[in-house]
Amino acid sequence: SVLESMHASCTIRLTEDVKDGAKLLQQLPAEQVTKCRQLIVTLILATDTQKHLDELASFRVRLGADTFDPFADANDQQATLCMLFRAADIGHSAKAWEMHEEWSKRVSEEFHQQGDEEKRLGLKVSPLCDRENFKFAASQSGFLQFICLPTWREIARLEEAANCARGMGTGSRSSNTSPGNTSRQSRARTPRTRRTVAAAMRVGTPDTQASRKASADG
Repeated sequence: SVLESMHASCTIRLTEDVKDGAKLLQQLPAEQVTKCRQLIVTLILATDTQKHLDELASFRVRLGADTFDPFADANDQQATLCMLFRAADIGHSAKAWEMHEEWSKRVSEEFHQQGDEEKRLGLKVSPLCDRENFKFAASQSGFLQFICLPTWREIARLEEAANCARGMGTGSRSSNTSPGNTSRQSRARTPRTRRTVAAAMRVGTPDTQASRKASADG
């Protein structure tokens, strides 16, 4: 998390900038300032792709728990914020295809510049950072299938789980939700969920057929 740690450090320094005698968080009590800094660092570190799959798996399990409550439970709230922050980090994958393609090209160029510098310094080139033999379409297919789609599926589940938790207040989700109510909630969220998943699945490569089928089956 070298890059993410640098981003977190720079962000904290910006909030403490004393230029013109102003600080972003100066009006908050000291305890809130500490919590705010901790949350900023946690959210930024959550964008580390190397940790994403493990954290997504943990979030998936938690979403399935009857006691999941991102409003009252501090741990659920932090996990939810981290996942939403991560989703925002890869949000271009759910936007119009032209915008997603442009951002993907920019990110790839950033990776390649890092690879160029690593070669210059005699270091091992990081994954996806080598310009030679780089296949743009293949890299994006894997990114969409294994990072983006699983994330958007859990975000869609989060919407339903959060609505259940908000409607219940506290207590077991299953004990307060009838099959009829669950069905109505599912129908109410279907259009938005379909738009989200469909946007993330606009990949014009044969490799994504299996992913499309898996999503439809799920």
